[in-house]
Amino acid sequence: MHSLTPVYDKKAESNRTICDLKKAAQVDDGSAAYQLAQKFIKTKESDKAENWANVGAELGHTESMHCLALLSFDSNFDRTMYWLEEGAKGHHQKCMITLGDYFLRGVISDSKNETIILPSNSVMARYWYKRASDEKNVDAKICLGNMDYKIGHYSEALQWYQKAEKLKSGEAMKRIGDLYRKGWGVTEDRDLARTYYERAITAGYKEGRLGLDALDHKIKHCVRGVLDFLFESSE
Repeated sequence: MHSLTPVYDKKAESNRTICDLKKAAQVDDGSAAYQLAQKFIKTKESDKAENWANVGAELGHTESMHCLALLSFDSNFDRTMYWLEEGAKGHHQKCMITLGDYFLRGVISDSKNETIILPSNSVMARYWYKRASDEKNVDAKICLGNMDYKIGHYSEALQWYQKAEKLKSGEAMKRIGDLYRKGWGVTEDRDLARTYYERAITAGYKEGRLGLDALDHKIKHCVRGVLDFLFESSE
């Protein structure tokens, strides 16, 4: 699951002063408004962050739309959905993925009554992940693979992971390794599983090590079982 709360965007860091950014935002610079919102997220001034994200969103800046959607989550979920959908219209991939995440898990209010704000809907989740996948988004392809994996459609999951793997995703490599290790949707091939785990690690995905550990643990377990059998047979 991806982060569903505003996270400071280091890529938006700017050496420009707040005064300079405000002047730029006031002459329709959506990027400047977004940078202001990020500065105030960093200093935990959420009201100011939301105000400038709103300025950027109204100017058509899609990063601002995504930022505003997350900032509005607790206070106005309808506003959240509106700006996510507007961002998606502008081909903003994070907006599409966030929509997919919301529909996948559903959204429940934080009140004691835990009112369902948005029911879980796998069809809509798949729709938004597919939209992002069509924009060549790697995370979306993995999300689609995970959805198929969880319902036992391992061959379909493999196809999505392979598409993400072609885009150099270490996570996809690890998940392909899992399928070959378990023999789910493919013929079990522990050597190939090891190859994918090693590739995942090389790609910087540290959880590939967990796959190698699982392989080595099973090998040790099998060896121990053989030795126990031989020992009992010799008695």
